[in-house]
Amino acid sequence: MKIFLIFISTIFSVIVTAQNNSLQLTDYDENSEYYIIDTRDQRIDLQGRIVIKNYVVHQSNKLKTGKEKSTKYIQEDLKFIVLGDKVYTNVVNEDKKRWLEEVVAFNSKYVLTAKIKELANGYVDIFTVRDRDLHIVQEPTSISVDFEKAIPRYKKKVKEKIEPYFEECTDFLTLMDKNLDNTLRVWHGIANYNCGNASELFPTIKRPKKIYSSKTNLPESVNDIEENYSLWKKEKTPIPKNYPSTVTQYKSNKNMQLYLKDLKYLIYDKKMYLPFKLTNNFFDLYEVIAYNDKYILAYDLSEKFTYHICDRQYNVIEKEVSKEEIIPKLEKYFAECTDLIQSVKKNLPQKKKFKNEFNYYNCGNAPLLTY
Repeated sequence: MKIFLIFISTIFSVIVTAQNNSLQLTDYDENSEYYIIDTRDQRIDLQGRIVIKNYVVHQSNKLKTGKEKSTKYIQEDLKFIVLGDKVYTNVVNEDKKRWLEEVVAFNSKYVLTAKIKELANGYVDIFTVRDRDLHIVQEPTSISVDFEKAIPRYKKKVKEKIEPYFEECTDFLTLMDKNLDNTLRVWHGIANYNCGNASELFPTIKRPKKIYSSKTNLPESVNDIEENYSLWKKEKTPIPKNYPSTVTQYKSNKNMQLYLKDLKYLIYDKKMYLPFKLTNNFFDLYEVIAYNDKYILAYDLSEKFTYHICDRQYNVIEKEVSKEEIIPKLEKYFAECTDLIQSVKKNLPQKKKFKNEFNYYNCGNAPLLTY
């Protein structure tokens, strides 16, 4: 089975993600605050798409005329920038240059900052331990999740380079360790984390209230949908048959994985595909096999052809479930789905793909999935 994406070149023209240093992109959410405090202590409110790359912050808005207006801010002229629950502070890097790095966590003595660096074959996260005045205490430590065999080495780096400065932050360290176990970014789900009830690093910043906007239901069924299409935000894009960009080609493109956060869903050949969260900014596209009121069984069409257990917020919680593990995992997360479990038990010894019998299956009359 192949799945196809359209207008990839058009998508790439919207945002340039090639950079040599740090990267962050986000879209404006009316329920959160987005603003800059510059070196003159002036506040500049932000809207639209915001990209942090190299030594510049780019903001772009669409005008009523349809044209796009772009504004640039030099990072060394900014004290800090707030993007929802994320805070980026001005620091001196190892090259003695000033730029913004994200505040991952802090306690009463130290601050952990991070940046994303692009390499030829992907991305690497670089962490720096600083004192509360943001001077470097521990030299930068690079951690990636591209190679599973390297995870023990990365765990050792966390233990040796980060843990000594945050020993009291057991929940924070446990989450980092769990992220590595699941081959997620080590700082996945962690932003401006106040460890040990320390005094706030930036007292003027209001911590955002978690406000969840109303959701829209996904289609109840795909069996009667003849057309192939993707829904990007509110724009429906038809997908012609035999479009020449396969999912394998797409999966190798890091830029597309960043942009998938704008995809609501994709229907191809009467199958439902959704973007699932891998890290803070990276997503991947999986086929929905079944779901209940808490979890989703998703199928990965990459070269590994594996299954993942995800929550209904589209976070991967059990990654790359093996054949040996699939039945115990289904019994744990989908106990009420006896027909699904029986199908696996029947087909697994015969090396048949049980997913062929289930397609976007609502198990236990669960509420519809939403976006």
